Amino acid sequence: MSKQAQEPVSTREETADRKAPPTVVGFLKHPMFLLVMGSVLTYFIVPAVTARINQGKAINELKLKRASEISVNSIEFEGKINVLRAVLETFHDNQVDFKLNSVEFHVAQMELVRVFNERRFALSEKEWWWLRNLQRDAAIHNLVAPEKQNQFNADVEQYIKNVGAAHDAMRPLWKALKDPGYRPGDETTEKKIAEMRTKMAGDMDGLLGERTSIVDRISRLFAQDS
Repeated sequence: MSKQAQEPVSTREETADRKAPPTVVGFLKHPMFLLVMGSVLTYFIVPAVTARINQGKAINELKLKRASEISVNSIEFEGKINVLRAVLETFHDNQVDFKLNSVEFHVAQMELVRVFNERRFALSEKEWWWLRNLQRDAAIHNLVAPEKQNQFNADVEQYIKNVGAAHDAMRPLWKALKDPGYRPGDETTEKKIAEMRTKMAGDMDGLLGERTSIVDRISRLFAQDS
């Protein structure tokens, strides 16, 4: 019997294993490889994935914050412009009721100019400047999807034009009330003022509806996918 035949089977298999070249599986199980891969995961991949997740979370939080600010700024603007309109209409109603003499009436007109300008300056702080800041934030942090960027910019420009149109809608009444020829209670004056107020109301209501739609569209851009 040959020597090879006399060797136990287990011994021959162990010898074959020692002589076999390293396989891919064996390499992947090697302690050094596992140590290197653990280091890569710990120091590179995990921090990168975590940073990406945190960045996405921060962007979503910023988008929700901006969406909330859009609503707050819009509500504040509407409140201020309604007060401005009320200043004009209330002034005329009061002059008709009070029947002031010429000196008192002149003083009342000067007070109207002071209050109206004061309210208008307060309104200018909330007109549309916040939208420009919103545009800058959106561009810096990529808050608006690229395919919706053009619509966003168009809505911003339309809102700004709308605000200007709202001021224009009040201007005829504003000019009439501070005019030296303004005579509250006079039939001709009352007819003229009534026509101005009717037109102003129609224009202002239409512009309010447009602003509401614009703000709603912009808000949805920032609330989506947040």
